[in-house]
Amino acid sequence: MTLLPGGELAGPLDADAEVKGYSFTIEVRDGNGATGTASYTLEVKERAVSVTDKSVDVPAGSSPVNVNLEAGATGGPFTSADLTFVEPPNAGTASIILGEFAAIDPMPLSWYLKFVPNPAYSGSVKVGFKLTSALGVSNTGTVTYALAYDAQEVAEQIDDLVHGFIGSRQSLISSTIKVPGLIDRRRMETATDPVSAYMAPSETGLTGSFATSLTQLAGANEGGDYAAPFNIWVDGTFMLHNRAENDGRWGSFAMINFGADYLLSEKALLGLSFHYDNMSDPTDEDAELSGNGWLAGPYASFEIAEGLFWDTSLLYGGSFNEIGTTFWDGNFETQRWMFDTSLTGQLQLDEDTVLIPKFRAVYFSETVDDYAVKNADGDMIHLEGFNEEQFRVSLGAEIARSFALGGDMVLTSKVGVTGGFSGLDGSGAFGSVSAGLSLQTQEAWRIEGGIRFNVDGSGQKSVGAKAGITGDF
Repeated sequence: MTLLPGGELAGPLDADAEVKGYSFTIEVRDGNGATGTASYTLEVKERAVSVTDKSVDVPAGSSPVNVNLEAGATGGPFTSADLTFVEPPNAGTASIILGEFAAIDPMPLSWYLKFVPNPAYSGSVKVGFKLTSALGVSNTGTVTYALAYDAQEVAEQIDDLVHGFIGSRQSLISSTIKVPGLIDRRRMETATDPVSAYMAPSETGLTGSFATSLTQLAGANEGGDYAAPFNIWVDGTFMLHNRAENDGRWGSFAMINFGADYLLSEKALLGLSFHYDNMSDPTDEDAELSGNGWLAGPYASFEIAEGLFWDTSLLYGGSFNEIGTTFWDGNFETQRWMFDTSLTGQLQLDEDTVLIPKFRAVYFSETVDDYAVKNADGDMIHLEGFNEEQFRVSLGAEIARSFALGGDMVLTSKVGVTGGFSGLDGSGAFGSVSAGLSLQTQEAWRIEGGIRFNVDGSGQKSVGAKAGITGDF
């Protein structure tokens, strides 16, 4: 042992020191020769590695200071520290760091526990740890944090999730909604198949759809030669998607379109349509949004010039939606309306070649009502509603050319290009390129295949392919 100038007695304990009491006397002498003595007894106990439990109160909206795990511990110096558990595991992120002041002191002071709370969690969270020294491994210690949720941070996270959900769904509805015009009616009248269906895989999911109508059913029965003024139709699409925002989980979108229309003349059609949509969108490991919505309204289609068609519709509707996270749940409602208008041409360039140009403009507005989310303790956070708008303008064309083959077979090739811009709350510029082939046999069999590449201003890209075979039985 060494007596330091400040009067402190210091010195290491031998590793093989016997477990017993040790007595010693210290004598001091002043400048006049006077002396004084003091006797001490130190009780040496069995050396062991142990740690103590700790508690930390964390005010709402703040982060706890790093906790010195060596405070109150015995059996050091310690060579390592390990985490053993975090309960509940989603209440925050725990990590161990080696000395807060290592940058300015070459000898790290201690092992520290760093904990970053989940701002949505409120309650107690326990973090277990162990320290290791030359003597062995300590018992398991526990640091208990008393946390309060950060209401502002929770509101911002929920608001971001709802904004993303509404915007993504609007884009899916705009690209999926189906209202048949005069061109579609004429195709139905000459159809030889009672139901049209296809399924297409893509880079981030799978899409399947079907369509039929009274006119198409009758046209198939009549061998592709049927005309009637009144028609009832139905069209459906189902999509599975696995985008980067889904954290590896699959989301889904489905839409059913149905309605009835009346052919006023060969160049004018009026109708009413109803559209139902369902979407489930997991956004990360602890959040999922889902919703059911509808749109309904009138539509019209006119042939305003030879081979030039104008289609337009005005739809109104709403939706009921749910949001669920690990700690907060709620629901919200919306009101929406959509105006869709397009010009489509069908130009016969020569006997075997058809050019189909198309211009489309869509305005979609959806208002989210004020809503609230609640946790398991009954605490509520109220959020203000908002209005999400998209204005999409696109211009494209498809060219198809038919080639007569031997045996009364016809091969048709198609190439299409579309470009546009999604303004207001949309994702900016977007575009697509498609190509396909179809083979019509003498026995009325039709074999089809195609590929499509899509890209938008947010950086999302997808590649899809489809293949099918149809025929009469």
